[in-house]
Amino acid sequence: MTTKEVEYLVCKSYRCKVCSTTGQTYGYIKGDDFDMESFDPCEKCGSTNISFLLSVPNIDRFDERFPYFDRGLGMMLHSKKHRRQVCKERNLVPVDGDIDFSDEINKVKQKHKEEDKIVSDLNDRVANHPGYAEYRKKKAQGWKPKFTHRDQGEVPGMKKIDPFNEE
Repeated sequence: MTTKEVEYLVCKSYRCKVCSTTGQTYGYIKGDDFDMESFDPCEKCGSTNISFLLSVPNIDRFDERFPYFDRGLGMMLHSKKHRRQVCKERNLVPVDGDIDFSDEINKVKQKHKEEDKIVSDLNDRVANHPGYAEYRKKKAQGWKPKFTHRDQGEVPGMKKIDPFNEE
């Protein structure tokens, strides 16, 4: 069983290794290999010593075609450079998807630490301060404090709800 190699005519971007010119050339691919003799030589110097450039799509902001109206900035933008310039002038940091929330998270963690310290200090005072000695003694004897809350008013037809489930 023989397999026939398929031959395709392709257009490839290239850079000349002699004069560094970039351009496009046509040639054939046989199977998985380039038929280098079939590709056109460099447009500038005529050399066949060329390297093919990879076609890599720009996925930075794939949906952007300039000029376009940016609703967030409220103006027409003409290029990526123009967008960066406008953001810099307005002291804005563009949000392009790679967002670092570590500063905000650290602030929240710091606030939680401060609040935990306050709760810990209050618990320590209740457990050790002489002013709470009678409270600790009664709690040890099984006393359960009865909290009274100011009346918030009742809604007609609704059952009164104890928010602390003390009843």
